[in-house]
Amino acid sequence: MDIKFYKEMRDIMKAITMSDAAYTEFKQFLDDNKVENYNIRVNLAGIG
Repeated sequence: MDIKFYKEMRDIMKAITMSDAAYTEFKQFLDDNKVENYNIRVNLAGIG
């Protein structure tokens, strides 16, 4: 895992709790789909 990416995502995702396994799977999903920029928006329907 790229440490710089991890540190940036840790700061961005303070509002979301995610297990290491879920994080790894989600990052792999982004990589598999050739997402060039990890600046994404996640819509959490039904939250709030």
